[in-house]
Amino acid sequence: QSAEALDLLGWAFHLNRRPGEALATLRRAVELDATSAGTQYHLGAAAAQAGDMAMARRAYRRAIDLDTTGFYEERARKGLKGLERK
Repeated sequence: QSAEALDLLGWAFHLNRRPGEALATLRRAVELDATSAGTQYHLGAAAAQAGDMAMARRAYRRAIDLDTTGFYEERARKGLKGLERK
């Protein structure tokens, strides 16, 4: 039960358009490590793909708060802007 492994698996599900599996896997990864900006960003993207805009907003905002390098912050801000259009 590695948060990093679950994050990667969840992201792979997301990229392969399997939103139910992506969300379940990424939620479990967040339970194991709620401080990962990358996992929060991935959860936001998967939630947006699944149509859960409230979860997507929360996860993107958390990614922005947690990111110390700017890598995920920039992507999460773009994700939030994309949600505004929906």
